[in-house]
Amino acid sequence: MEKTANKKNCINHKEITPNFYCFDDKNFLCDSCFKEHKKHNIEVISEIKKHERIYNKLKHNKSLQANFEEIKTNLKEIKNDLEQLITKIHSITSSLSHLGTSNLDKNIFNLSYKEYESIEQYSVIMESIKDINKKVCDLLRKRNNSYKNIREINKEVNIIEHSKDHQTFNLNVMLGKKKECFSLFLGSTNQYAIFDLKQKLYLKEILISVKQKYKCVLKNFVVNIMNDKGKWEEVDSYCCKDNNYEVEMQNFTVDRETQFVKINFIDTYPHPEEADSMLIKKLSFLVADID
Repeated sequence: MEKTANKKNCINHKEITPNFYCFDDKNFLCDSCFKEHKKHNIEVISEIKKHERIYNKLKHNKSLQANFEEIKTNLKEIKNDLEQLITKIHSITSSLSHLGTSNLDKNIFNLSYKEYESIEQYSVIMESIKDINKKVCDLLRKRNNSYKNIREINKEVNIIEHSKDHQTFNLNVMLGKKKECFSLFLGSTNQYAIFDLKQKLYLKEILISVKQKYKCVLKNFVVNIMNDKGKWEEVDSYCCKDNNYEVEMQNFTVDRETQFVKINFIDTYPHPEEADSMLIKKLSFLVADID
């Protein structure tokens, strides 16, 4: 394709837009000339264009063989995860089989201890399924898109909605838009903010700092992204280290494409001698452009 990039007209009829391409002769062909090459390796140009974007991405990275080998390795890992999960489920169901059919409408205190343990195992299995789903989504995303110009942004981001914050130590502080030491939500539980990244970007990580002398710092939070259907989609829940953690910025992996991010700030570390508030020193986003 590269050798013929500047000759995208029919080899015999320069005035006619071609519909076919002969890979054997490296020629573009109109409908009339198609017959002369019908025993050759010919493709419809509209089909070639569908795959051109994928090819252009692949040719700058690895060979096709290397790409297929990497996909095969990823799929083997997913296959092993699935096999281990199925084995675990089989083991749990076997251990419960002698108990008969368990009634889920029982009061939890009336369950046998074996039934109670199975609830915990169910939660573990669902988390494992979520991890496997993430691996599959990562594989599809990395194969369909490439990312460039990775960078950290904060001042460029707008907060379009949020719960009540302090008048002086407001949320613009944690985004570096205002010169104070930290941002404060008024209340230590169930706060939120919606961030607009200004355009659809690949969001690799959210970076948060709570490192300073006060104890009323963010602990647990949940990240949601707005998907292509305009619906909020939960990514994961996270936990910050406390204010004594030696690392200034803590990194939390998101690995999604979006323009809008909603963070539910769940709670703080205990701070009985301090005000009823939630402190975040700095918050930023590690992003890249979508190619």
